[in-house]
Amino acid sequence: MEKRRWLSRLAATAAAAATLLTGGVVASTALAADSGLAHSKTIAPEGDGYRISLTANNHQWSLTKPADVLVLVDHSGSMNFGMNEDVNASDPSQSRWHYLSEDLKRLADTLSNGTNRLGGVTFHSKARALSYGGSAFTTDGKTWLDSVQFDGAGGSTNWEDAFVKADSVLGEMNPDHDKYVVFVTDGEPNGRVGDNGETAFDDYFGPDLEKTKKSKYFTEAVDEAKLMFSKHKDVKLLSVGAGAEVPALKLFQQQVTGSENGFYDGTDPSSLQNAFTDIIVSTVSPLVINDVLSENADYAGDVKVTDGNGDPVPSSQYSAEYDADSRSFTVTFNSGFKPKDGQTYTASFKVKPSQKAYDALAAVDGKYPTVGDPATGATSAGKPGLYTNDKATVTYNNQGTPTTLEYPKPVEQVALTSLTVNRTGDCAGDVTVHLWKDGKDTGLSASLGKNGKHTFANLAPGHKYEAKADAVKGGSCTVPTTTPPSYEPKPGDKPGTITVDTDQEKANLAYDKNAQQATGSTKGYDGKGGDTPTIAANGFTNEGYAFQGWNTQADGKGKTYVKGDKLTLPAGTTVLYAQWKRIPGTLTWVKTDKDSGEVLAGSEWILTPKGGQPTTVTDNGDLDQADADGAFKLTGLDWGEYELMETKAPEGHDPISEPIAVTIDAKHTTVNIGDVGNAKTPAKVTYDPNGGEGDTPGYDGHVGDTPEASENKFTNKDECKEFAGWNTQADGKGKTYQKGDRIDPLTGDVTLYAQWKAKDGCPAAPAALQELGKTGAGIAPIAIGMAAATLLGACLTILRRQRRARHA
Repeated sequence: MEKRRWLSRLAATAAAAATLLTGGVVASTALAADSGLAHSKTIAPEGDGYRISLTANNHQWSLTKPADVLVLVDHSGSMNFGMNEDVNASDPSQSRWHYLSEDLKRLADTLSNGTNRLGGVTFHSKARALSYGGSAFTTDGKTWLDSVQFDGAGGSTNWEDAFVKADSVLGEMNPDHDKYVVFVTDGEPNGRVGDNGETAFDDYFGPDLEKTKKSKYFTEAVDEAKLMFSKHKDVKLLSVGAGAEVPALKLFQQQVTGSENGFYDGTDPSSLQNAFTDIIVSTVSPLVINDVLSENADYAGDVKVTDGNGDPVPSSQYSAEYDADSRSFTVTFNSGFKPKDGQTYTASFKVKPSQKAYDALAAVDGKYPTVGDPATGATSAGKPGLYTNDKATVTYNNQGTPTTLEYPKPVEQVALTSLTVNRTGDCAGDVTVHLWKDGKDTGLSASLGKNGKHTFANLAPGHKYEAKADAVKGGSCTVPTTTPPSYEPKPGDKPGTITVDTDQEKANLAYDKNAQQATGSTKGYDGKGGDTPTIAANGFTNEGYAFQGWNTQADGKGKTYVKGDKLTLPAGTTVLYAQWKRIPGTLTWVKTDKDSGEVLAGSEWILTPKGGQPTTVTDNGDLDQADADGAFKLTGLDWGEYELMETKAPEGHDPISEPIAVTIDAKHTTVNIGDVGNAKTPAKVTYDPNGGEGDTPGYDGHVGDTPEASENKFTNKDECKEFAGWNTQADGKGKTYQKGDRIDPLTGDVTLYAQWKAKDGCPAAPAALQELGKTGAGIAPIAIGMAAATLLGACLTILRRQRRARHA
């Protein structure tokens, strides 16, 4: 909200009013010089602040008579606009009506003494004279104020009708009272009273003043006002432009009264307020004291209005108001005020130095920029300090002319504070301490040696101060980033102290097994920052894993340390994590004969990981790390499940029938299958009589055996045949063995056939029979067969001859 500086522009407006009130005598347009009114302003310490006292001697001011005031209030739609703007205010508290209503309230409060009377006419497209219990005037300021309130409906601006309605009630004014019409509008006229009594909109309305003053809206309003004042010559006109420049209103005032004096430009909140201050002084108040505080002082109340004897003036004889937005304190004496001749009256109130005052002085390192004006009190006159006000004035009724004088400007002193930072502790090296205010670095710092201290001076109270220290150079020391407690001084508090403790920081080294299943412990180290302990040997055990060293990160991506290394400890706890690596698997087994336990060489195998590719393992091959034949040792195996299958057995042995399952893991890094026994391959020797008869027992053994050829147990019916040996083929074309010979090593089952030959001394048989004789078949059976065939042939011949004879 725009700050309202009450009475800052009273001089010009007061002069305008004076012309009307004194019958045309024009007062100075500047602040009046010393006209004899004794006035003063002083400041004195009181409690936790100051008391400001403003005085005025009543010998020089004039008292007013009771007054009847008729106020014509504009209710057109533009009263919703912002001050000096042509659009509705975005915030109702910034509208023209808002500011006007505050000033109307002040007028009502000042005039309400039971004698003065207020009347009202509201107007927009049409005007309405207000009535109060059958009368056009009332002594009740609240009732009057309620009646003139703006309902927001709005309309056009009909000046003429406003004065028609005003003329209808002026006859009710008290002849013994001063009489005023206060005309308040925010716009040029854009309507008039038509011939039929209704509002007419039939002429120019716009920004061109030359056209406006020739329009019927304007000229008929002027004529109506002149007519009214010609009938009521003792009534004075005051015109106020509320919230906008209204050039036609100044011209209206001049044409109706013969002078522009009495016109007030209330374009902004301050000038509007000044206008009503002049109106109040002109009509009913003999004296208005106003003090606009600077940003260095905060209003603290405790208002006192006293006479020359120090006795309180009854509160019914004045109003005292403070407007926080404009920082303006005003005391208005009303027409009920009964001063004692020659006495000096004092209006006083308390102030306290504002936070801005403390901050402003601290910003210039405690050096005051100003000195107090003369005669402003023992602590102010000629003394350095900060001004407590921007402007202070007294406006009084000087024989009917509002006259304004300025008060001198006093100063106040404010007490800044300080903060001392002490350094303690056994740590060497300088430490830099930074001063922080309200969570931000002030840019102020100090370097403190061991047991040093520094005072930060000229600090404004009302803030939170902290000392933040940098790390100590060249060492590891305890230096909190923020050293509690913080210093939060209020005005009048003692200087603060903060201690920065720079003891050597504690430090320790801990060893972490870094594996849930690991067991054991490794002793750590407790000391202070900067110590260089020796890295310990590993005391943890992790089955299936080999210790690889220590690392500053659990995942091994930090710095690596091994036993005997040195580590410089920072403050706090340093943790070294054990690093582990899986122990690769080892698989061993021995190939043996199942029965004898003899180690067998020459086998081949396939080792297949689950879900992986098979690997061929050969006895004494590249992968076999065993030194002896028949022994196997595989190393560097990944953890997992495997199948071991024999693909080639040692000579004379059968391979195993099922694969061997193997698991390599943390608990089984070395797996020894042990002996893998093979049974020999069965083999036998069978003897075939090859034409003989009887039985010769065979041989049951294994592949590789070399049994002796057996003694023949067969016989031959042919007495001319005798046993000649054994042969691997029936026809004797294979290998021949005699009883007791070693048969070649068996590679499987073998059949040996008996071989027969003719005995010495027997007649020789035909060649064919001789060949048959080698197999052991006799001649006699053959001869018998031949004789039987001959006999059968003779019988068949006889039978054929008998059949032919029957048929003949």
